Amino acid sequence: MVSANVITENLLSQIDHEGHRQLMLSEIIDHRTSQDAVHQKDAYIKSHNNNLRRRRTTKGWDLCVEWTDGSSNWISLKDMKNSYPLEVADYAIANKIDHEPAYAWWVPHAIKKRKSTINKVKSKNLKILGIDLSVHFAYR
Repeated sequence: MVSANVITENLLSQIDHEGHRQLMLSEIIDHRTSQDAVHQKDAYIKSHNNNLRRRRTTKGWDLCVEWTDGSSNWISLKDMKNSYPLEVADYAIANKIDHEPAYAWWVPHAIKKRKSTINKVKSKNLKILGIDLSVHFAYR
């Protein structure tokens, strides 16, 4: 799963000392799968005590990313999930692929952690570096 620290670090890394939002990532423009991707029928595995648990893998998925310099390239979902978890989660939801096994095990957690982090900032009226994060990161 994506830890709360990774989500918080991702949010904070996007804001400079003057409160401007900066990203090297412009947008995620496409996705693709290979034959290695886990299909819905294989999304769950049986544990040693016969309980079903969701398979945690991003294998077989790539995202085409456009960078702020205008270049683009394909990056594995694993790397994108670790570097830009919220952007990937939003992309998955917007493109209706968040139910796919490679996303279903972590996207809801990432979205919940973002909401939780923003709500904590709002509730304590905490301003980091004099910036109200809730203004910069509206969530759906």
